[in-house]
Formats: sequence, C-alpha cells, structure tokens
Amino acid sequence: MRSFKTGPNDSGRRVVALCRDRFGLSASDVYKALKKKDIRIDGKKISSDTEVAAGQTVEVWLPDSVFDKKDPAPVKDKAKDYEVVYDSERILIVNKAQGTAVHPGAGIKGKTLIDELRADFDDPELSLCHRLDMNTGGLLVLAKDKKTLDDMLILLKSDLAHKRYRALVLGVPTEGYEVRCFDGTVMNCLESYMEKGSDGRVYVHENKTPKSRRAVTLYRVIDVYDTEAGPISEIEVELVTGRTHQIRAQMNAIGCPVAGDGNYGKGQVMKMIRSCDGGKVRYQQLFATSLCFGKIDKKSRCSELSGRKFTVDPDFKVKFSR
Repeated sequence: MRSFKTGPNDSGRRVVALCRDRFGLSASDVYKALKKKDIRIDGKKISSDTEVAAGQTVEVWLPDSVFDKKDPAPVKDKAKDYEVVYDSERILIVNKAQGTAVHPGAGIKGKTLIDELRADFDDPELSLCHRLDMNTGGLLVLAKDKKTLDDMLILLKSDLAHKRYRALVLGVPTEGYEVRCFDGTVMNCLESYMEKGSDGRVYVHENKTPKSRRAVTLYRVIDVYDTEAGPISEIEVELVTGRTHQIRAQMNAIGCPVAGDGNYGKGQVMKMIRSCDGGKVRYQQLFATSLCFGKIDKKSRCSELSGRKFTVDPDFKVKFSR
C-alpha cells in the first residue's frame, strides 16, 4: 500500500490522474484498483474516478510489485503529440498536436495517435469517437469501451454536443445569413453541397448534385489582423454537419481559405503569409477549441459530461503586423 496527502494544487483533480502522477502507475492498474475498491480517500473506499479536495489522504492498496513497475503517466509524450484534457473510467479527451495522424490511412507511415494512446494507456479497446485532419490540432474524444463509444457517437450527432473551432482565414468573410446558436451567439450560416472527388479533394456546389451531401457551417469573425499578405480574420466556427474538410472547403469556396492550407489555399497570396519565426507556415491554421455538452440522460454512459464544457487555446503560428 502507498498513500499521499493532497495539497492545494491537487484540489479538483481526479484521483486516477493523481495516482498516476504520484506513483507512475498505468491507467490499467489504477482502474483495476478502482473496480476492486482498492483506492480509499480519508479511509473510505471509492469505486469511481472522483475529484479530490486539498488535505485528503489517498491510499492505493496494490502490491509493491505494481508500484515498482513505474510505468510513465501519459500526460504528454516527448514528441508532444497530445496532452490529456480529461480522463475518466470511460472517456478520454486529448488536445492533439498539429501534424499528427489520428488513425492509419493512405500515405500514413509509422504509428498514429490512436496507436500511441492505446500503448500509453495500456488499453487496446480505446477508440476514436470522431476524427481530426492530420494538420488540424485540438480536442479529440475517445471512448474506453464499445458501449461508451456507441453512446458517444449518438451524442455527437445530437443537439446536445457542440464542437467549435478557431481558424485564421484570408480576407474578411461576410457570406451567409445570420442565425442564433444554442448559447445565444450570433453567427453567419453557410449552406452548400459537398462532393468528394477521386483526387481526395472536396468540391463545393451551390446546388445539389447526385453525389453531393448538404453541408452547414456557422461562423463569426472575432478579429481582423494586418499581414504582408493582406487582412487575415480570426474566426470561430461551429459545425452543424460533419463533412470531410468541411471548414477548409467551404471557407475557400467563399474566397477566404484557411491560412496555411496546402490543399485549398494555393496561390501567390498564400505564399506571402509568414510564420512567427519568419518562415513558411507549416500547417493549416485550424484548431478544434471547444466541446460543449447539454443535459445528458443519466442512462447514457456519457452522462458524466452533462453540462460540461472543455476548451483549449488555438496555437496560431502566423506573424501579424499588430
């Protein structure tokens, strides 16, 4: 058995994360201890990943051989491919770095983020609930069992889960009609039809075609910056539908491509954009920055997320004049 007393900086943290940080335990070992009620807080047995308060005593009743393994806690690996935002018995939310492929696919070599996370968390059942492009950074949700995955997929398609992004786009977009979002935010609504071509690119049509699907994107301009390439707008985007390359393709279709986008933003103006270090912008300036959940039914395995909001800051790399 090992124990420790929580300090002021530990308040609000979950016991699983604390135990891993303190003892170098794997996620698998900690969750097994939880299920067997081998973790106690102030002498009381617990069976869920609860939040602790300052001044509590946490006891972990595991054999010394388990502690001696000292598996590293996966808060962020050396390559900085991700950082943990939320970790519970059923759900994992990470902030993915740009340039990291989330799953195997054509042209993808080596380990992907899902491979990395399964190894770090010693959990082969860990599954992606949705995807992010390799060069898009930000929030990514994963489930730790099939039932949670099924419930999360239903949730993400409902009006109880809202995903928002932040992006830098060339020019100042004005297209679309005004709508009021779930939280009262006023945004412009873009509606079009998108069709994936044999070249992997997505093509935007004003009217429906036999192979196209309806795409709806909401956006608002947050700020406008001066650059050598002209004005660049920082926008917040909410996806109503989830088509491949939806944000990038639709913004390009209205003449405001995402800065640094090598597929949809080609041209001399795009080449004029400079990164913070004065070089070329490596990745598209697009980040999944917000996940907001409504009131979730208690019967759902995702009910722990009811009413919660998760946010990360966009790591923009563009050099501005101001």
